[in-house]
Formats: sequence, structure tokens, C-alpha cells
Amino acid sequence: MKRWSLLGWLVVLVTACATPALGQARTLEELKADIAAFAGAARATLLSGSSPVRVEERLIAGFQQDPVRRTNVAGGGVVYWGWQEGQAFVQSVAVYDAHDNLKLLAAVDDLPRVYDSRSNRGVTSLDEYQALLDRQARWGSHPSVALFVQAPADLHAHLPLLKRWSQAALMGYSVDCADERAAASCAFVEQVSLPTRAFDVRCLQRDDAQRCHMEVPDVPALDVPLCRFVQ
Repeated sequence: MKRWSLLGWLVVLVTACATPALGQARTLEELKADIAAFAGAARATLLSGSSPVRVEERLIAGFQQDPVRRTNVAGGGVVYWGWQEGQAFVQSVAVYDAHDNLKLLAAVDDLPRVYDSRSNRGVTSLDEYQALLDRQARWGSHPSVALFVQAPADLHAHLPLLKRWSQAALMGYSVDCADERAAASCAFVEQVSLPTRAFDVRCLQRDDAQRCHMEVPDVPALDVPLCRFVQ
């Protein structure tokens, strides 16, 4: 059996977690301008029992860090994410394609945390996860993901990267899945299915949200090491 030295394992880990060369990052103001152009005057009801909101305003509210957090993947796709200061459970995500075109936006609320890097303990089963959801529900917290695209093909093409981002977010970001203490939770998080709705953002600018729903495709998360999502 081949034995690996500590240096050998470190080389493997660093290689897996190394992010492909990043191009010029968007500034926060550039990202906000892209969101405004993409969403236009679209309005939607994003949370149960709430009133309709401007999609642009909700998404920009979840991007309050400068520089914006981001990672990219082989082939050129880039995902940006942020959160509302003081209310980190309000998050926003933007996915760009290899040609630097904004293709998908997401308003994400109340994601549970399935791994605690300080105690190195985490959720590893569906029963434990349901118990976590039940505790959060007693506080009025229910996870929700609302996706916005301009074409069904964009949803199918870019949802896998969004799903992988959500798995990193559930783990608390910056996670080393090669660490045996986190490995079980890293494996479990791939089973988690979050309540997700998708909207045609162009339809939302002219019609009632109920007519603008899109079917969320059943696609797997992109195979990107979770350690690449650093916050």
C-alpha cells in the first residue's frame, strides 16, 4: 500500500483547494449595476406571509461587503456572494458565465449551519438535520432560496454552481473536507435539499409572480471542492 507523507497530503489538499486563476473582479458598485440591469422593475413575494418586494432591492441588500466574496470554477464561471450586515441570514448570490455575463441571481434566507468549525461537530444525518430545522422553525426561521433567470437554459446551466455554493454556506464556508472531523458533515450536506423556487425575471417585470414561476430542474451540484468557498 502506498504511504503518503504529510507533505504529500498537503500538496494534494492545496492543489484541490487552489482556485483557477481569477480575472478582474467586479467591484461592489459594478455588481449592483449588473443586478439593477438584470432585475429591472421586477417584484416578487419571496417569503411566506410577506409583501411583494423589488427584486433588485432585496438582492442588493444582501451584498454589503466590499470586496465581494467570490470563487470561480474551471471553464470560467464565477459565483459572487454576500450578506446583510447585522443580519447574516439574509444572503444574495450572483452567478456569471465564462463570458462574464450575469446569468443567475439568488435571494437566500435563513440557511441553517450544519457544521461548527469551533467545536468540530456537525450534522451527519437527515434526522439530525430535521431536528435542526425544527429548532429554527420555533424561532420563525425557515430556509428559502429564490432564483431569478432570464431564460430556462440559464437555470439549468448555472444552478449546479449555485447548489455547490449553498452546500459551502451550509457548512459555514472555508471548510476542509479532508479533515476527518468535518468529513461526515461534508458528505451529508450533499443530501440536503433546500426549499427553492425559480422565477423568470423578465416576466416579473410585467406580470403577476404566480405566472412567472419556473420549474426547478433536478441537477446535481457542481463538483467543486468546498474549500474553495472562502469567506
